[in-house]
Amino acid sequence: MDRLLNMDYDDAYLEIAKMGFKDRIIGGLDQALSLIAQAFLDDLLHRKLTTEQRIERIMKVTKEDISRVALQMNLASVAIVAENENEL
Repeated sequence: MDRLLNMDYDDAYLEIAKMGFKDRIIGGLDQALSLIAQAFLDDLLHRKLTTEQRIERIMKVTKEDISRVALQMNLASVAIVAENENEL
């Protein structure tokens, strides 16, 4: 988590991850269950993105975006641990 927070990883790893997500999205277009699952999630989360828009957003993710989300996750995990300790 610290490496994500500090953006301490090679840019190539981010590009590989983005390409992996893109490939999974495109590959899922050929599978009925994937299409059903995606339609369900889109309806549940009230998303109106096309496949192209979803891919475009993924490809725009930056190290700064990941660091910001990692910080939020870190803060949330600290809050959960603190809450659990107070229950003891």
